[in-house]
Amino acid sequence: MTDAQWYAFLTEYSLELLADDELLRRASVDNAARQAKWLGCEPASEAQISAAEDRIQRELPPSLRSFYRVTNGWLLAGNSIFDIQPVERIDWMSRSQPELFEMLKSDLDDRPDPNVPPDAAPDSDAEFWYEQGVRVRRSLVLNRLGDDALWMLDPEARTLEGEWAGGQFAAWEPGMRWYATSFAQLMIEERKTFLEIREHQRRGAISDHDR
Repeated sequence: MTDAQWYAFLTEYSLELLADDELLRRASVDNAARQAKWLGCEPASEAQISAAEDRIQRELPPSLRSFYRVTNGWLLAGNSIFDIQPVERIDWMSRSQPELFEMLKSDLDDRPDPNVPPDAAPDSDAEFWYEQGVRVRRSLVLNRLGDDALWMLDPEARTLEGEWAGGQFAAWEPGMRWYATSFAQLMIEERKTFLEIREHQRRGAISDHDR
């Protein structure tokens, strides 16, 4: 997404999320955001973004970099992901979630060459541990552990446009779910899920009222 596309997307999504009082309560969104009708922050400067890139020793993928030029963090991304951290606070899993990093490391300790992608079938044991261990441990974590879920971007799984593959690690799922080709797609899919749940709840409320 371009900066202008992000601003339009986030402006609309803010209004949709701010209409959900229960979700706002769970995510501890303050009244200032409600009054401003905006779940974002001031834009990050190029200096702030460059400093973060120097710290993690990687250039941020395009859609994440553009996002931060529009807002330096986000208070509520959806039903399972609450905040997106300011650019100064995003970090690799080893530093952001050290306990989870060590837990996954222990699962991989007895595996030969765990950092080498397996050549076996996609549903093999080797493939599972590469996807759930190696890729997760090398990823950039974007949020705090909101509703027991984390968003991550894998810097080694890149598109031709320089985007990083993304996914969600959640307590209620059996393992990491890689489902996005970019940070932008993570946000788009989360909004889609939020709106689907809202519509389902609305239909349920109408059905109960008609009984």
